[in-house]
Amino acid sequence: MKEKVFIVSLGCAKNQVDSEKLAGAMTSKGFGFAENFETADVILVNTCAFIEPAVKESIDVILHLEELKGLGKVKKIGVLGCLLNRYGDDLKREFPTVDIWARSEEWEHVLSCLGVNDTSFSPCLRGFIPETTTWSRYLKITEGCNNCCSYCTIPSIRGQLRSRPIDEILEEAENLVLQGAKEICLVGQDLTAYGMDWDGSSHLVELLDLLEKHVPDGMWIRPLYLHPMRVNEKFLERIASYKNVLRYLDIPIQHVDDEILSCMNRNVTESDLRRIFSYARKIDPDFA
Repeated sequence: MKEKVFIVSLGCAKNQVDSEKLAGAMTSKGFGFAENFETADVILVNTCAFIEPAVKESIDVILHLEELKGLGKVKKIGVLGCLLNRYGDDLKREFPTVDIWARSEEWEHVLSCLGVNDTSFSPCLRGFIPETTTWSRYLKITEGCNNCCSYCTIPSIRGQLRSRPIDEILEEAENLVLQGAKEICLVGQDLTAYGMDWDGSSHLVELLDLLEKHVPDGMWIRPLYLHPMRVNEKFLERIASYKNVLRYLDIPIQHVDDEILSCMNRNVTESDLRRIFSYARKIDPDFA
């Protein structure tokens, strides 16, 4: 009988997707899942390292897991994700009792460390973790980022932009619907950059067109994390034309002072931002 696992997912929605993918992979290999720390044989924490409070939270959780292991309350502990991406071997030296170390998306390695021989699994498979809300699910369409915002550590932690194949995204969306999702929130570091690592052009609209047709009527598709430098009038008009894709813009403004925006290397100005929101309101006063 395989060990019972508990997955702790810290940080952003993209991390939650990663944790659910790991849960899906582990489910397919016959692992069971504990309801809490106390009933788990193995505890895995998918860490965040984006800002200082996130680093502190991750370290606090690791320290707690080491304490549980020292008391014999858990057999194995694993540290996964962004904290290891960022600090590498330095982190390993600080926590010598950790059994499993894996960078983001190294789920085959996690399976191998837990004694699985065939570590292959479907990239479209998703499981459930305590943070999962059945009716509203996240779907990650990109990993990494090629934007060079001067204040941001994401490219150094998550790497350069890597867009998922369209057919893979459609299959995962279908699986989420079968699991009961009524809303799918598209996530990535910058959705407007989707596909730019293929040929230099954004393929987000192409993906939205296909998702619009692929999901059942009445389903909500909510695009999150749209960099304003690629949100233009044509894009807004297309968003407004959909039935299932919501008229909703999740745009990180960051600032409206042109000098500060330039220092941040955001590649937009105050007038660009005002033009986006003005045109969205012109199309539909209820554009959110």
